[in-house]
Amino acid sequence: MYPPRTLVIDADMPARTRTEIWHRGRNVQRVQHYGLKKSKDPQLLPDLDALLDDWILITGDDKMPFAHAETIKKVGATIATIDPRRPPGIKLVEWRLEVVHRWIHKMHEQETGEVRRYNHKTHRVWTPLK
Repeated sequence: MYPPRTLVIDADMPARTRTEIWHRGRNVQRVQHYGLKKSKDPQLLPDLDALLDDWILITGDDKMPFAHAETIKKVGATIATIDPRRPPGIKLVEWRLEVVHRWIHKMHEQETGEVRRYNHKTHRVWTPLK
């Protein structure tokens, strides 16, 4: 049984991510569903927190945890970022979809307030890239 949390797909992720994950039985929506497509990250996170009880934002913006650390901590946001370092020859859209499909079960199970980075081989607590 999946946790009751809502997976929220950020606007920078491929549009078909939501449909593909929904077909896998997950509770998932895009930020557009909540009227937040044009919201900037500092406002997006509190807005999501006001609308949803238990949620995780899946984003391709791997710099978000650094740029908005204070807001993330304040709202206790749970975030899954996609590692921007992709293998040569793989398009960004395909890379992000591949990583989400590979790890969606782990993303769904992240601890509340945890920020993790995912790639094709592993996932771990987010830290700034060198």
